[in-house]
Amino acid sequence: MSKKLTTVHDGIIEPRVAQLLGAFDLDWETGKLPLFGVDPDGEMIASGSFEIYRKDSKAALGTVGSEYQSVQNRELAEILIRAIREVVPSDDVIQYIGSEDRGGQVVMLQVKLKPREVGSRIINRYINVLNSHDGTIAVNFGMAHSFPDMGSFRYKNNARFRHSGTVHERVKQAVEIIQASYNSESKLLAKYQLMNLIKVSDKEVLKDYTRAMFLLRDTRFADLSTKRMNQIVEWKKCWEMCAKKYGENVFALFMSTVHYTNVVKSDKYKSVSIMTGKSYDMNLRCYQFIERVFSL
Repeated sequence: MSKKLTTVHDGIIEPRVAQLLGAFDLDWETGKLPLFGVDPDGEMIASGSFEIYRKDSKAALGTVGSEYQSVQNRELAEILIRAIREVVPSDDVIQYIGSEDRGGQVVMLQVKLKPREVGSRIINRYINVLNSHDGTIAVNFGMAHSFPDMGSFRYKNNARFRHSGTVHERVKQAVEIIQASYNSESKLLAKYQLMNLIKVSDKEVLKDYTRAMFLLRDTRFADLSTKRMNQIVEWKKCWEMCAKKYGENVFALFMSTVHYTNVVKSDKYKSVSIMTGKSYDMNLRCYQFIERVFSL
């Protein structure tokens, strides 16, 4: 479960690194130990793999290869605080949010910004940094929008860095990435407005959208598996619900995908999937389809 921190000093919300990590119980580091096996003669041999563990609790977080480079929670906090200080006006900041998942295997820090209105709709805005300590996902930086009753969407001016030998240098570039996301946000909000004005009436467009969303390519609908057809049926229910709520327009079409990935679609680790996994890819793929087809 995520926790929230609001610390105000003369109208500026700016916690220190230690305070930020302490508020969310993230003030711990990881270590990396080699793993060994035993050969038939009883001799210990290096496996070539390493265990990532929490130094505070000694709990094992995951097994990684020799090239894996850990990114500590402190690095994430330092980048986030610096980005907020250098990029975001103080009156746009509401609070910091932090969470860990699976015992610390996944860690996320966010800053909630002031919501924006697009037409009659409220859009909640976040700057987030995400990291795994078990090698399952890359380090992520960027912005996300949350639509009440629909779900979240991380748009394309974000970055993902693998835990390779250059990860620490690339993490240092995160402030520039967050700045690019923040500066381009107004264009995205304007596109939401345009999406609301464009009607969706062409059945062929809906078919092409379905193909893009589910990566069907040239497969005939009649040849799809029962599992895939059931997924499409569930998404169509989302489309019907969103069309009724927003009208049969492009914004409703996109919200049907966001609602499907956030609420309907079955994922083992849903929040991670939405932030950086298959659900993230699906949302982005559909948004890019809309950009291309409707010339946004």
